[in-house]
Amino acid sequence: MAGRDAPERACVGCGRRRGQAELVRFSRGPAGLQVHLEPGEGRGAYICPDLTCLGRAVTRKALQKVLGGDLGPLSVQRLREAIHQAVLQRITRILGVARRTRRVVTGVSTVAETLERGGLRLVFSSRDTSPGPGAALQAEAERRGIPVVTIFSPGDLHSAFGGPSHGAIGLLDGGCAEGVLRSLRYRIPLSTQEKALDGAGARGRGGGRRG
Repeated sequence: MAGRDAPERACVGCGRRRGQAELVRFSRGPAGLQVHLEPGEGRGAYICPDLTCLGRAVTRKALQKVLGGDLGPLSVQRLREAIHQAVLQRITRILGVARRTRRVVTGVSTVAETLERGGLRLVFSSRDTSPGPGAALQAEAERRGIPVVTIFSPGDLHSAFGGPSHGAIGLLDGGCAEGVLRSLRYRIPLSTQEKALDGAGARGRGGGRRG
């Protein structure tokens, strides 16, 4: 949550003023519309990470009015996907830090073994994981109060971490885990099934929800 002295901005969808860090920032660059999950310099338009606000912004052509220029055809789907990619890119950077500092483990069996020994701070498990070791890993992590992120496909995890396909990734660093959870607050579920599963982005921290 934004501090008392943190700058506020108005959402161009609903008009509500919120802490700048709670909103998604859009700007116009050489390649067209750009998405930022952090404050920036220059002209920007801010939107709540919410489907309703995205819809209002599209209907009112609010981004075009604020940013000017040609932003191409805009839709809720396009904006939501752009935000998803920005979230994935930020998480990719966080995983890169964890990998360089050797604060990450990969593979369902390795993550499960590390979980048993203690020390895991967050688990990524593919949303396509079938019943078996992957499902058991998710259940055990949640039982232990470890956040479990399940919103990414195997392809997403591969893009985020590189190397061979990973059914599970475990973070050992609390700072990296918190960075992932903060990033997931910006992600907007689209389908009814996703919305039912999606909460703050993860489940297991103090009885929270799984993303």
